[in-house]
Amino acid sequence: MLVQFLCKSLCFIFTCAHGAKILAVLPVPSPCHAIFNHVLVEALADRGHDLIVFSGREAKNRPHLRYVHLNGSFSNDETVSFESVGTFGPFGNVQFVFGTVYNTCKVQLEAHGMKELLRLEESFDLIIYESVGFDCFLGVLHKFRGTATVGISAHGLSHWNFDALKLWTPPAAYPLEFLPVPSAMSFLQRLHNWLLTQIVRLNFWLVHTPRHQVLAEEHFGPLPPIRSLEKFNLFLSNSGPVGLDPGRFLPPAVKEVGCIQCSNGKQLRRKYLEFLEEMESFIFMSFGSNIKSSSLPNETIQSILQTFGELDIKVIWKFESESVPDKPANVMIDKWVPQQDILAHPKLCLFITHGGRLSVQEALFHGVPILAIPFYSDQHLNGQGVVDKGVGVKLSVADLGKRKFGQAIAHMLENKRCFEGRKSITN
Repeated sequence: MLVQFLCKSLCFIFTCAHGAKILAVLPVPSPCHAIFNHVLVEALADRGHDLIVFSGREAKNRPHLRYVHLNGSFSNDETVSFESVGTFGPFGNVQFVFGTVYNTCKVQLEAHGMKELLRLEESFDLIIYESVGFDCFLGVLHKFRGTATVGISAHGLSHWNFDALKLWTPPAAYPLEFLPVPSAMSFLQRLHNWLLTQIVRLNFWLVHTPRHQVLAEEHFGPLPPIRSLEKFNLFLSNSGPVGLDPGRFLPPAVKEVGCIQCSNGKQLRRKYLEFLEEMESFIFMSFGSNIKSSSLPNETIQSILQTFGELDIKVIWKFESESVPDKPANVMIDKWVPQQDILAHPKLCLFITHGGRLSVQEALFHGVPILAIPFYSDQHLNGQGVVDKGVGVKLSVADLGKRKFGQAIAHMLENKRCFEGRKSITN
C-alpha cells in the first residue's frame, strides 16, 4: 500500500511539474476567431504548458506563451460594397468566402512569421491546428508528422471539416451555412440545400483543394495530398451548448465546446454609465470586427441615425470613426466597445448584430433579444437560427436604415417585449 501511494504521488508531482510543449497554428485573421482561439491557448499557458502560437492576429506575449504574427488580413471586408453583399445570393456568398480565404492564405505564406514557422526544427508534444479552410497550412502537420494533433474551429462544424471528421450530414436534415433556411426545411428548401451542397463540395474538391495544394507545396516542399494530412486525435468545435446549432451524432473524438469565450460582464466604464444614466433601457448595435459600420454608404448611416433619433431610449453604436454628422443626442458612437460587458448590462433590451457566431452565442448567453442583419458566410444561417429559436428577428442588409428597420426595432420594443424576451431566453 505504501509503495502504491508513493508511486501515485510521484506520478502526480511529475504531471504537475512537467508542462507540455505545444505548437499552435491559428491562421484565420478574423478578430472573432482569435477571441475563441486565444481563450484556449491562454488557458493552457496558465496551467504551465509552454506554447508558441502562430496567429493571424497580433497578441501580447505572456508567461509560457509566445505569439508570432502571420501577417495577413481579410482585406476584402473593408472594401466590399454593402449593396453587393446584400444581393450576393448563396452562390455568390460561397465564391466570396472561398476567394477571401485563398487570397489571405497567399499573403500569410509570404509573411515573416511564416518564415519562422518553416525554420522550426524542435519537436512538440502537441499541435493545435485551426481547421477552417486555410488548408495552405496543412503542410505543418506533415512537417511535424507523428505529433498528436488537436483541431479547433471557432466557426463550428461546417463544410470545411465534414469529410475530415467523417460527419454524417445529409442535406435533407442539415442546412448549409450559406443558405438562410429554417431547420425544419420544406421540400423545395431541401432541394435547394442539396443542390448548393453539391456545388460547395465540387468547389471544395475541384477548385479549393488543388489551389491550396499548390500553395502549400510552394512553401513546405513536396507533400502528400493535403486532404490526407487532415487527421485529428481530438477536434474542438465552437458549437452547442447555447442552442444555436442543430443536434447531430458526433464521433467520440469531436467535442462541442461552444461559448468558451462567454463570460460574466464587468462594470462598465464611466462614460457608458453616465450616458445611460436615468434610462430604463437601451439598444446596442455592432456589426462585429470584420464589418465596419463607418464604411456603410453615407445615406444609409444617416437613415439609421434618423431612425435612432426617433426612439425614446438611448443607443450605443460600435462605429469606427471619431464622429458622424447629424448624430442625435440619444446615440453614442465608439470605435471599440466591450461587447460582453454591454450584453451583460441589465438595462440592455436589444442587440442589433451582423449575426456572427460569437456575437449570437454571447447574446444568447446573456439572454438578450436579437435583431440580426447578416452580411455573408454563416451569418445568414445564424440569423435564421435566431428566428427559429424565437429569440429575435432577421432583416437583410438592404433593409438597413429603411422602414423595415424602424418597424423591426419598434416591434421588439413595444410593451417591454425586450425584457420579456430576455427572461424567456435566460430561462
